Amino acid sequence: MQMTKSLIFIILLVAVTPAFSQASVYPGEAEGIAETHLRSLGVLMPEVIAVQSIAAPVSGYLIDFLGYGGSVPTAFRVGVTDEGEPNAGEVFVTLSYGADGTWLPGSDSSPEGLLALEFLLDQRDEFMAIVGNSHPRGPVVIPPGRILTPDGEVDVTALLSSLHGSEIVFIGEQHDDPLAHQWELFIWKAMATPETALALEMFETDVQPLLDQYFAGGVSRDEFLAGSRPWGNYAQDYEPMVEYAREHGFRVIAANVPRSFAAAVARGGFAAVSGEGFFQGLKVDSSNTEYRSRFLATMEAMGDSMHGMTMDTENIYRAQLLKDAVMAASVAGTPCVFVCGRFHSDFFSGIVDQLPQGTRYRTVSVLGEGEPVDFTTAGILIVP
Repeated sequence: MQMTKSLIFIILLVAVTPAFSQASVYPGEAEGIAETHLRSLGVLMPEVIAVQSIAAPVSGYLIDFLGYGGSVPTAFRVGVTDEGEPNAGEVFVTLSYGADGTWLPGSDSSPEGLLALEFLLDQRDEFMAIVGNSHPRGPVVIPPGRILTPDGEVDVTALLSSLHGSEIVFIGEQHDDPLAHQWELFIWKAMATPETALALEMFETDVQPLLDQYFAGGVSRDEFLAGSRPWGNYAQDYEPMVEYAREHGFRVIAANVPRSFAAAVARGGFAAVSGEGFFQGLKVDSSNTEYRSRFLATMEAMGDSMHGMTMDTENIYRAQLLKDAVMAASVAGTPCVFVCGRFHSDFFSGIVDQLPQGTRYRTVSVLGEGEPVDFTTAGILIVP
């Protein structure tokens, strides 16, 4: 496994994870705590390779991972406290090892942490043997482009660290932009967990049972595609994300409103679906006047491309609101990476307007060549 010294680092943190209310932590819980902690540091795709219990210098678990520090495969060890400690379920040490087992304690290392380091280094050869016998990984491919925030340009580690802790991460795309699709796949792979789903505008809610059947092995790929109305660019642009989820046991949410309902509203307003049980209890927030103005201006700019459509533009806007509201309801209570068209998340509106108040979210927008950088559009901009 190839590594570079520039990416060998050690971070030692004490009491960084909220304590469990229970008196003890089980191995599976410790793995989840450790993985969450690594992801919060911007580590890409951490994969557990070994877990062991320890009684000294603290009582807890050592969880070994393979992941990526930047784009280079790196081995990590995370210590999580167990029963007998005043704060069970906290990370007490995080280490990363280079190929030669070198280490460097952080300048803020506590006495307890240094004891832990000393203990861990006694097992250096054993640990590196575990790493060496694990499946080799090549460098992860980071898509091209620059990552911009209001505070300046950042690297991919800082990007992922900033997204960690959000309930929903929106990635807004132009549907035919290859760069956007590369970044969507990269961010999804980096953030995917059993608790974090992938939500897609590209599938409608009535497809969810078939999608779940496909993931459970109940139908073939061909049967799934025949019944799910995939977009024309599905195989090239969205299937890699769906298949990554299926292969790793992660969830995918078919988020969009069934198109027959959207079409009915576009023709006849909300009254056209008022009797449908599907919408019982659905709240549609129409208070964002700037969103309405942008939508109507976009419709006017489309001009001749509307092909002589005579539908009321206000009803078409209502259909847009319906899509936003259904997509927001589809992910209620579920942490997710949400891939959608930029109009549905740009300017912190669209689906965002329909979320419950207090939802923690971040917006990422992938710009096209030559588009102006404007942070009123999204919190994070990726530019070619």
